Amino acid sequence: MLMTYTFSCSSHEVVAAILVLGNPIAGSRKNIIPAKAAKYLEPFYDCTIIIVTPKNVVFPSFTARPVVVLLEYQGYTSGKENIMLNKLSFILLRRNRVPICWATFAILPEKSGLLATKGNFMLIPCFIPAFWPAQYFIWMATMARFEVQKFLRHAQVLLNLSLREIVIVDLNNLTGESSNPLRMHYFNMYYIKTQPIGVDSSQNWYTIDCLPLNCLDKFGEVSKTVVKLNKYFWTSRKKLVYQHMNNFRTSSIRRDLSLEEHREIARSTSMSDFVSFWILQDEIGHDLRNATSLYFIPRIKRFGSEATRGFSFHLYDVKKYSFASCYNVKASFDMISALTNPLDGASWTFLGISFAMVITILTALRTRSISNGLYTILGISLENSVLSRTIFEVKSPRGKHDLIGIYGICGLDAFGRNDFNKLVQNCVHDRNDNPHEVPIPLEDDYFRYRYFYSLILASLKISVLAKSQRLPNYRKKAKGLLPMLLYHFGLDSNFTKVSERRTFSESSNFTHPQSFNKSALKDFPVRPVEYNAENSYRIVKGLSSCKKVTLIETKENVGKITSFLNDNERKIVFVSGNVDAYFKTFFGWLIPPMKESYAEKRLKVMISSGILRHWEFLYKLWKPEKLLGHYSNWTHPRIEKVSKLDFSSKITPGFYLCGVCVAVCALVLCGEIVRFRYMGRIKYWIHNLV
Repeated sequence: MLMTYTFSCSSHEVVAAILVLGNPIAGSRKNIIPAKAAKYLEPFYDCTIIIVTPKNVVFPSFTARPVVVLLEYQGYTSGKENIMLNKLSFILLRRNRVPICWATFAILPEKSGLLATKGNFMLIPCFIPAFWPAQYFIWMATMARFEVQKFLRHAQVLLNLSLREIVIVDLNNLTGESSNPLRMHYFNMYYIKTQPIGVDSSQNWYTIDCLPLNCLDKFGEVSKTVVKLNKYFWTSRKKLVYQHMNNFRTSSIRRDLSLEEHREIARSTSMSDFVSFWILQDEIGHDLRNATSLYFIPRIKRFGSEATRGFSFHLYDVKKYSFASCYNVKASFDMISALTNPLDGASWTFLGISFAMVITILTALRTRSISNGLYTILGISLENSVLSRTIFEVKSPRGKHDLIGIYGICGLDAFGRNDFNKLVQNCVHDRNDNPHEVPIPLEDDYFRYRYFYSLILASLKISVLAKSQRLPNYRKKAKGLLPMLLYHFGLDSNFTKVSERRTFSESSNFTHPQSFNKSALKDFPVRPVEYNAENSYRIVKGLSSCKKVTLIETKENVGKITSFLNDNERKIVFVSGNVDAYFKTFFGWLIPPMKESYAEKRLKVMISSGILRHWEFLYKLWKPEKLLGHYSNWTHPRIEKVSKLDFSSKITPGFYLCGVCVAVCALVLCGEIVRFRYMGRIKYWIHNLV
């Protein structure tokens, strides 16, 4: 591999370079490209140009104004050159900045031997990735245009064009003077051979004759016309939605859908499919059954559930989760541990040392009893006024005045108003969010179980490997659960495969999911459940036992479930809590990269205008979720609602903490009274005894 760099500088151009990878002119037999081919580089001088040639092909000389990369087809399919191209985009810097663009010239691809393979020739790593914006892919070929078209019309090729704009240059017709206009052919990937009534007309190829200075402008005009046609190439993954669309298309009367027809569609589809139908309903009036759909309206998915390279994400909702459990469920703790839990042992140690140092300093300064310093520091911390006016006095020109009350108020503002709220909040959070074995609703089959537990495994891995010292109890819990789950996936502590015969190993149960045994997971405290008649009874029975069992659901649903659970003859009280720190997921649409995406534009309009929320409300009204109450024919509470404390209440620990503070204040008061009123008598009595 030969690598050379040529740099030239001028007042207008800072850097220009030629990067040669390989030796495109090696060999005894050489194919000479017409000299006019170099003129086709000039329209792209503001872009980074990549020229890819077969062996023994000589590209005509050209002025090294842009950044140019010379490659061979053979030998550059490992992907390493993509790393080089990523860095190369920053080489070209100009005083008059223009947007970064890319121009890939594929020279004589028919002689590369890659077109004969079954794979997509345009996906080899030496080309710019298809999802990079502002890129042109120029074919310089001697093969007939219909042969190029035959290759480009393959479904696999069309699906992977993404943001690429395809241009054909016929090397057989590069004749005439170099000053003559350049002739190129722009490929229309959205061409419909038999165009239905009402569909915008277009051409298979747009012939463009231009001078180097205005070629890109003409490309832009044609591109605007072509990309608008992508709206005819979208469809839904749901066959039922597709059938509904075809039914309305074949109807003899063209009309808007009624509310009842929308309700019928909503009841037979999911929310994702219902949204996809709404996005596509404007195209129902066109008979597009003869057009091959290229894109599917994406389903609502959890962000991070799949690779998103080049995709755009549009947020649908942030799912926050809550839990319902018996009110008598509590962790193994006492009130002292609950009150001391917000701070760890080291924090309490440093706090005690600080108090001792202050008491020592105050005692040393006044050379009196150590109890004076002790009473003072307790009074400042708890806003407890000190009885004696002679403990600490400050001299001033006007006389004496004590500042104990002011110090006490400042101490309360610093300690009480900030740390008190934090203390109570942490007490409640630790007391109620941690003690349960957690079942979560999910459908009951091997693949869904495997997907469910793989998400938990990823979450536990992040929690265990995180360097943050926040939420130490959560990390401790995660460290306890992780080895149990690693065993079922056949992994060791380093996440290395050690067994193929575990519950969720790659080869175990994957091809024969019917052999999956759910009882193998009984040792793991987190279990999915399904809402149906049989499992709903088991869920209610398990929660009513008031053992360490809780049901986690979205905040929206947990209120309904809690109301249903509280309507019981045994008068068992169920409450809900908050586990946002454990579960918070983002759901939305992943839109594939493409220019002027019709689905993306429609989706943005739905989100920004409030149309999506309107249809979401109607969808939930027409097709409510089947929760626990659905399988018991429960409609409303049969008992009168009463106010009840829930797990998020701070009243109980607040009263405990307040009581502790009042008790300490009372002890300090008694100590002060004894110290300053009766200490003299006690000393006199002791002196007489001695």
